[in-house]
Amino acid sequence: MPSANMTSELKAYVSAYSMNSFFNATLSVMDEPTFWLNSTDAHNVTAGELERLIPGISAKYGNTTLMNIGVAPKNIEDVTVSEASQKMALSATVQLQFWLTNGTEVAALTLVDTDVEFTAMVTNMTLGLQLHKVNVASVTADYDTCGKLPARKLKIELNNAFRFGLPIINKLLAAHEIQIPTTVGPYLELSDVVTGYYDGYVALGVTPTFVNSTNTTAFLGATLPFIGAALPFM
Repeated sequence: MPSANMTSELKAYVSAYSMNSFFNATLSVMDEPTFWLNSTDAHNVTAGELERLIPGISAKYGNTTLMNIGVAPKNIEDVTVSEASQKMALSATVQLQFWLTNGTEVAALTLVDTDVEFTAMVTNMTLGLQLHKVNVASVTADYDTCGKLPARKLKIELNNAFRFGLPIINKLLAAHEIQIPTTVGPYLELSDVVTGYYDGYVALGVTPTFVNSTNTTAFLGATLPFIGAALPFM
């Protein structure tokens, strides 16, 4: 494994192969949506805004009716990492579910073999995600209470929306960055958390600092038994 150019004291390496295996194992036991865009979020999605995606929804349920959207990844594969572009890429099959706020499912469609390019970087202990490309290979209409979902037209509509809407999507992602904790209990402080992209793997770096020698002893005393018990399985 090449040495990543990082100043962090501890480094870990995650290969694209490991990420493919992780996604395959995780998604094989998941049926429910992984996350939701609910009507209680900052941007309320209405039936009228979904009319081009689900023809007839505003006429049936009302133009201003609030909607909840569930996102359920079905398959993630072909993860790649590039040092030259500083990007990751993958192919994903994702189902989108559209629900009324009373718990009634209105429609569902699946984006099949969607190519995604993105960058996930850590800056000042904050993890941010930016999309560079989203292209849907095909769409399947899984469920619709408003008529008939035009799968071929939906593919074109979605790809155009992603193509021209990426700046807006990235702006929303930038507003929801994840703050990485700087402390782990009373004993340990974390700093210099960084990520690096290299061909075929991602490097993760972190610098741990024990608060003081007393806490160091207590921390090691609490954790060494668990480490010793885990060693036979590593």
